Amino acid sequence: MPQKQARKISCKRCQIRKLKCSRTDPCKSCLAAGQYCEFRDNDTKRRPVSHEYVMALENRIAWFENFVGKLKRASSADRDAMLEEMSLHDHLQPAHDVDTSKTTRLWTPSLYMEFGGSLIYHGPTSIYQMDEIDDFPVPAPSAEATRLICVAQHFGIQESWIEQGLQDFFRWQYPNCMFIYREAFIRDHCGNRYGGRYWSPPLLYSMCALGIRNSDVENAEDMSERFFAAAESISMVSGLDKPCLTTVQAFLCMAFFEVGRGNLSKGWNLSGIAFRMSQDLGLQRDPNHWISKDPSLTSPEDVQIRRRIYWGAYLSDNDFPEMAPWLPTGLEQFQNETEPTTVPQLLPSFQSLVELAKIIQRMLTKYFSANEKSADGQSASQSQMFLDSLNLDLHRWQESLPDPLKWNKWEPTTAYLYPHVAVLHLMLNSARLRLNLDVAVSNSSTAASSSAMCLSSIENIIALIRKYRAHHGLKKASLIFVCGIVQAATGITVLEQTAPCASTPTPSTSQLNFLIQSLEECSATWGLATQAKKRLVVAAEAMTLMN
Repeated sequence: MPQKQARKISCKRCQIRKLKCSRTDPCKSCLAAGQYCEFRDNDTKRRPVSHEYVMALENRIAWFENFVGKLKRASSADRDAMLEEMSLHDHLQPAHDVDTSKTTRLWTPSLYMEFGGSLIYHGPTSIYQMDEIDDFPVPAPSAEATRLICVAQHFGIQESWIEQGLQDFFRWQYPNCMFIYREAFIRDHCGNRYGGRYWSPPLLYSMCALGIRNSDVENAEDMSERFFAAAESISMVSGLDKPCLTTVQAFLCMAFFEVGRGNLSKGWNLSGIAFRMSQDLGLQRDPNHWISKDPSLTSPEDVQIRRRIYWGAYLSDNDFPEMAPWLPTGLEQFQNETEPTTVPQLLPSFQSLVELAKIIQRMLTKYFSANEKSADGQSASQSQMFLDSLNLDLHRWQESLPDPLKWNKWEPTTAYLYPHVAVLHLMLNSARLRLNLDVAVSNSSTAASSSAMCLSSIENIIALIRKYRAHHGLKKASLIFVCGIVQAATGITVLEQTAPCASTPTPSTSQLNFLIQSLEECSATWGLATQAKKRLVVAAEAMTLMN
C-alpha cells in the first residue's frame, strides 16, 4: 500500500496503546498488526487540559449534584424558592437582538462638529438636537502649532528625546495602552501633525513620558518628568474645553503615569476626566446606533478608533500594511538576533484583554458585591455557585487564547516571552488568585481546591516575572507587573498566616523575598513599587519570625 506524507502527530491507535508511531498513513505499527490506522482530522498537537480546569469542572459538577439532592429533599415551597434564587444565565444562549429598525424617535443620536473641530455626541434627548445646524469652521493650525512649540521649548524638550520616548513606548508600554491606534497616530506624526485628528502634542508628550521611563538613557527620569509636565500643562489649560479623541488618550496616559509613581488619587482624577470626556464624545454608544450629519466625520477608521478608545478605557486598562513606510522612523517592532522573526499581532491580545476584563467585572459585581450583601440572604451555596462559574469562565478564556498568546511555566527558557503575552497571563493569574483567596483560607469544604488554585497562580506569576526579567529586565516592565507582584505577595502572606490546616502546602519565604527584590527592580521605573515594597518587607520579617 503506498504511503502518504508523514503526519505531525501519532495515529489514534498508537496514542492509546502508547506505541512508537512512524506517522505515515498508514503507520508501520498498524500495518504490522493488521489494524486499521486512523489519524485525527486536525493534524496538530493539542495542549493537555490544565489541572485547574479539571478542578473547576469537578467543583461545578459537585455543586449541581448537591443542589439536585437538596431539591429532591425540599418541600414544594422550598423547592420553588431555591429555583428562584438559582441563576443559570451564563449557560443560556443570549437573546436575539431586538429589532429597533421600526422604532420611531423624535430625534436620533448624532455627532456634530463644534468649535475647533471637536466632535460632540448629542443623544436623542439632548436639547442641542436640531434639524438645521451649521458646522463650525475649524481654525487654521498655524497659530496653535506655534504656541505649542513654545510650550516644548519652555520645558526644555528636545526632538531627539521624542524619538527615544516613542521607541520605548511602542516597545514596552503599548500592550497596556492600546486605546491609542498606532497606525493612525504614526501616520499623522510623520505626515500631517496639526491637520490630522489622531495626533496632538499632549498625546505625544504623555506617550513619551510613559515610554522614556523604561529607557536606559542618562537622565531618563528627568526627561520623563519634563514630558509629563508639558502634557499636563497643555491638557489642563486648553484640553478640558476642547474634547476630542486625542485628549481622552492623553488623559488616560497621564493617569497611568501618575498611578505608576504612586499618586493614586491624582491618577484616578485624570482617568475620571477621560471617562467623562468619552461620554461627551459618545464613545459608549455603538456607531451603528447613531447617525452623523456629515458622513465624512465618521469614516470606518474613525469608528474603529472610537471603539478602540472605549475598550481601552474599559480595560483601565492591526498591524496594517501601511505601517511599512514609517518603520525607518525608529518605531519598528522590536527585532534582534535573539528574537523570532514573527511577532504575534497585538490586536488579538487586546481583544482577549477585553474579554478578560468582562470576567473581572462579573467577579466584582456578581461575586464580591454579592458576598458583601450576605446579610440580605446571600447563601453560602449561591456564593459557591458564583465562584465555580467564574473559575470556569477564567479557564475557558485561557483555553480559547490563540496559540501565539498561550503560555505555561513549563516552556523552555529559550522560548521568547513577548511583553503583551506576559501582560495577558499576569492579569489572568492575578484575577484567579484574588478570586479564590478568601475561600482558600476559610473552613469551607472547597478550601483545599481554592488553595491549590492560589498556589498555582502564585507560581505562575513568579515564573512570568523570572522569565521576563531574564529576557528584558524589570526596569522595562509595565505597571501591570507591579500589580501582579503585589497580588502574588499578598497571596503568600495570607496563605502563610491563615493556612486552614497543617497539611495544606503554603508558599515559602524565599518566594516572597524574590517578589520583594522584583519590586526593588521595578521601582527604578514605578514609584508605586517602592511604596509596595516597604509594606512587603514588614510582612517578610513577620513570616521569618513565624518560621
